[in-house]
Formats: sequence, structure tokens, C-alpha cells
Amino acid sequence: MASLSWAIGPITIEGNLVLAPMTRVTDLPFRLLCRDHGASLAFTEMVNVNAVSRGNKAAGMNFMTIPEDRPLGIQLFGTQPEKFLKTAQIIAGALDSRDQVFLDINLDCPVDNVVNQGAGAALLKRPERITAIINTLVVNQSLPVTAKMRLTAIDEALAVKTATIIEAAGTSMLTVHARTIAQKNSGDVQWNIIKAIKKAVSIPVIGNGGINSPRYLTKALDYSQCDAVMIGTSAMYNPSIFKQHPSDARLWTPATLQERLEWLQAYFTYATSNNCMKTSRFMERAKDFFKGSSLESVISDHLSVDNDALSILAKLTEKVNSK
Repeated sequence: MASLSWAIGPITIEGNLVLAPMTRVTDLPFRLLCRDHGASLAFTEMVNVNAVSRGNKAAGMNFMTIPEDRPLGIQLFGTQPEKFLKTAQIIAGALDSRDQVFLDINLDCPVDNVVNQGAGAALLKRPERITAIINTLVVNQSLPVTAKMRLTAIDEALAVKTATIIEAAGTSMLTVHARTIAQKNSGDVQWNIIKAIKKAVSIPVIGNGGINSPRYLTKALDYSQCDAVMIGTSAMYNPSIFKQHPSDARLWTPATLQERLEWLQAYFTYATSNNCMKTSRFMERAKDFFKGSSLESVISDHLSVDNDALSILAKLTEKVNSK
């Protein structure tokens, strides 16, 4: 696939395959792994502005980064403009460098405990609050501001109106997950609405939703004419898809056991070298990386009796090398 350059404010993005923000998945080690395999841009897990603004250190780990982790979108969720601003100031103070970093406002998350707070996708029903949050950040701090929205209904005109409100508030880019709040993260994706939004706004647009094969990826880009596509679930199970060029293939090339082991080894190395190893996360990545393989059941058995990441990795290495 030919390289494509586009920009988020002053930040140049080389390529059009983007790693989605995913809770309990897109931590620093996973982002670095996906970058190794060709992700052009990556996003953090959701950062809770209520928690960060009151000094919660655990919440602050969600925006931990290093210079190699660029370009980077730090995704924020909450409801109060002043807390978004305070969190942005805390983030700016914690960054080793502000170069190639931007803030992304979550208007997408459909999970009940987020929506019930009035945050995430619930904000789509409060356009004046969206404007206040974005404008507060754009006016009062220097990092570029973007947003990720979904649909409140399968209504092209309404979605375009929402997108233009987000653009007018001062965003430098918009990601559109073209499913409704009720659909959550499954079901049909309205790429026609992404196409309509791309035509209606002048900022870059990333299309998101259901990218599960090279064929789908190619058709989504060609049809919508968006600047990039965002991949979430598929990347959880196969980080190497970012380097597999789109074609007419129905499926991405299945990974070998050795490749799956190498993903896990790289994740372990990045986590330990950056002092951010969480054994529970390591276990989740092991299950995801070997899902559908001949070792899937073996891994589940080992994980159920061993909670030490190094021991698990050693056992998996032995199993893979014996195959």
C-alpha cells in the first residue's frame, strides 16, 4: 500500500492505518508493538478527566508515553470543560515532549457506566457541551484537539450536523465510528455516513468500525475517501495486520505460532523495560495473541495456574519450540 501523508494540525501522519483506543488494550507496550508492525498513528486508552484532575496516579498511567510512541492521540473522557482543561495541563506537564501529541475527546464510548455519567457517546445529545469542552481546550492550551464520535441514530443529516458542530468548535481531526450507541461495537457499519461527513467537513476524517479483512479495509477507504481507517478488535488478535497491505484477500494472513510468540515477547520486553508491566494485561495479551491457534487451550490452562508473566512466557516458548 502506498504511503499517504496527511496532518492533524501541525502533526504529519505518514500512512493511513490507525490503532484504535481500547480500554485495557492500548497501553504503551501494545502501542509500541503495533507501531513496530506499521501502525501510522496510535491512541491511548481512555483517560478519565475526573480521576486525573483530582490526582489519581493510576488514571495517569493511561497516558504514559515515551519519545518512540509518536504520533500519539491521548483520549480523554468526562463531562466538565474545566476538568478537561486541568487534565490537559497535567498531561502537558508530564510529557517528555509535546511534539506529535494531541488530545482526543471521546464522544464514542457506548458502555453503560460511561454513558450513565453523561460522558462518551452521551455527549452527542448535548452539542453545546461538546462545543464548550473542545473550545475550552483549543483556546487555553497548545496541544491540537480532535474528537471521536459515533452515531445517535442511522440518520445521515443528523450525523453530518454533529460533525460540523465538532469541526466548528476547533478540532483538527474527526474520527467517525459509524455505528449507533445501541449497536455498541457490533453490527452493520454505515460507511455511507462516513463518506457524507468527509464531504461536509474540511478537517481530516478517520473511518472506524468493523475493519476485519484487507478487502473490507480497501473498500472502506476507496468508498468513503476518508484520510485513514482505524482498526481495533482485529489488531487485538493480530498486531501484524498493520504491515499487511490491503488487497482482495478475504482474511489477513494467519500468524504462525512463532509470530504469535514474538508478539508476546515484544510486549513483555516493552512492558518491563518501561516499568509498566501488569501481569493481568500480559495474560490478556497472551490469550488474544494465541486465540484460534493450536495452543489456545494450553495457554488457558497455564494462565489459570500461573500468575507470573516470565514463567508463562517461558512455558509458551517451550511449547512453541516443541511444535
